[in-house]
Amino acid sequence: FFINLPSLSSLNLCSFSSSVYHKVMRILVAFLLLVASNVGVSFMSYNRVFSKGYSRTSAARINLVSMMTHHASDVASTQSKPTKYIRPSIIDKARTITHICTSGTLCTTSVAPEMEGFPFGSYVDFITDENGWPVLLISNQSLHTQNIQHSPAVSLFCQLPKQTATQASASLSRVTIMGHIERTPEEDLPALQMAFTLIHPYSEQLFNSPKFSLLRLKPEKIFFSGGFGVSATWVDVKEYESARADVLANEMPIVLAKVNLEKQGELLLLCKHFLGLQDVEVVRVQTIDRLGMDLRIKSGGDLTDEYRVGFRHAVNSAEEAKSEMVKLFQEAWEREQGCYYSDELPLVTKYAEDIIRKAHSSVGSGRKI
Repeated sequence: FFINLPSLSSLNLCSFSSSVYHKVMRILVAFLLLVASNVGVSFMSYNRVFSKGYSRTSAARINLVSMMTHHASDVASTQSKPTKYIRPSIIDKARTITHICTSGTLCTTSVAPEMEGFPFGSYVDFITDENGWPVLLISNQSLHTQNIQHSPAVSLFCQLPKQTATQASASLSRVTIMGHIERTPEEDLPALQMAFTLIHPYSEQLFNSPKFSLLRLKPEKIFFSGGFGVSATWVDVKEYESARADVLANEMPIVLAKVNLEKQGELLLLCKHFLGLQDVEVVRVQTIDRLGMDLRIKSGGDLTDEYRVGFRHAVNSAEEAKSEMVKLFQEAWEREQGCYYSDELPLVTKYAEDIIRKAHSSVGSGRKI
């Protein structure tokens, strides 16, 4: 990326005056410094947080910022707009959960004489179609198929997967879809079979067997739960069908696992400087989406609360989400060093409180964020 500036003297500059020549040289040098500073900021920010150690000092930041200040107005128009909301809607969350989950518990009504009328839960693999309807591959000889033939009214329960063995399953978001099982239209079968095979490779050899059928569940009622102690509510089916899974849905599990495993120190600093929490014992990122991340924080004698930290700008990819997290971690680290470049903090909110703390405090009391 370096240019041998003295070699420019070999050019024929006879037609230029000395002052013009030096002006051109100053403009060229300023342009090269500007490009280098932009590249340097992006590389060092990413490298410092998502690798070991910190490669950029506060003094370096001051120099880079001052060097780029004159260009700020030109760059501003190209930046993404700040986020107005810091949490996806419940409907978006429900659609994202059913997109991420590839298996669940199908509950049917038993018809066997010894357990007639009892709810029968069984494991099933599924995918979702373009409307968010679950598509199931089931054996014609299974008990739940026999139950469906008698009564197609069913429910399907699915829950976000655990990231670690110690993560509490009760804290994970989940969705229950209630409706009726129906046959998949013939014209949709080829595309759905291909999609199902991509998620569940074992199924490819089963599609040619008359003993297996690809059925779909038409939602009539949908219930969403954000996890133990978090909001739970019914979801409008039409709005669910028109919603789309979050852009980070596919990459989220990988990013979550990496952040929770490697960035505990950075997360603790984030809690200290953005949430005002000093006695945090454990912090875990529950979800990451285009607008921010949910934190489950254990502090103050085994009490657990959940907070939302919003990104300053909505993201459109996993790489952009990493970049936004880097910025948050970097800002928290700089505040820890006593460097405050702005009094403006990212948008945060406390959306779930430990049930034990709730029992000892009135609604609305406590620290406001």
